[in-house]
Amino acid sequence: MKKKVLVIEDEKLSRNNLVKILRAEAFEPISAESGAIGIQVAIEQEPDIIICDIMMPDMDGYEVLRFLRQEPSTTLIPFIFLTAKTERTDMRQGMNLGADDYLTKPFEIDELLEAISTRFKRQDVLEKHVQTLLIQLQQSPDINNTLKANPTWNIEKLYADLSQAKRQLKDSNRQIQLTQLEKACLLQILSGNSPSSIATQLNRDPNGLAVDLSRGLYRYIEALTACKPKNWRDIPLLLSQKGYLSNI
Repeated sequence: MKKKVLVIEDEKLSRNNLVKILRAEAFEPISAESGAIGIQVAIEQEPDIIICDIMMPDMDGYEVLRFLRQEPSTTLIPFIFLTAKTERTDMRQGMNLGADDYLTKPFEIDELLEAISTRFKRQDVLEKHVQTLLIQLQQSPDINNTLKANPTWNIEKLYADLSQAKRQLKDSNRQIQLTQLEKACLLQILSGNSPSSIATQLNRDPNGLAVDLSRGLYRYIEALTACKPKNWRDIPLLLSQKGYLSNI
């Protein structure tokens, strides 16, 4: 399956050239001529990676990135900036917002392809790491003891219903399941442990993971239970009140 690449670039010639290059390299390119349109396309089509110019009228690349990092469906999409700026402070501003890489104009085709390839490789490594972590959690004494002590818990139904809540919140017709990371965090919470330990195992900032959970998993739980969890400790009780868990 072709990887979908979103190009956000206000200059028509540059945008069309990028689209041609990406199509020739067997990607599925989609494009947007402004930051606002780029945000809309990113949310609707969920590309595998985003390439975005910084200097654009009305809404610059920083604003685009800031918005997409706050949107649950796009917060983890790899993001590469295109820029004519080379100042370290400009690069640092983008990295602080969550950019994954920079390409300084003009750049070679090989530089573009290498940047994209590197992002995909790192994403694959992270996904495999999370999958391994989920398996380890499912087999851990804490989780096993918790599930054995509560045989009436229906974890698979909980996953399915949270996925349904996720799909409804996104207002999308596509089937959207909980991610492996969301499942891992939920299992950790149900065993009475803070999800921050997962951040440590993945070499992620615990505060960053907490923000991701507040924008994602916690919103799905709120939609499912009609109650907003203040923190991870509230979640077992909320799910128990809705009949998903017993003995809480």
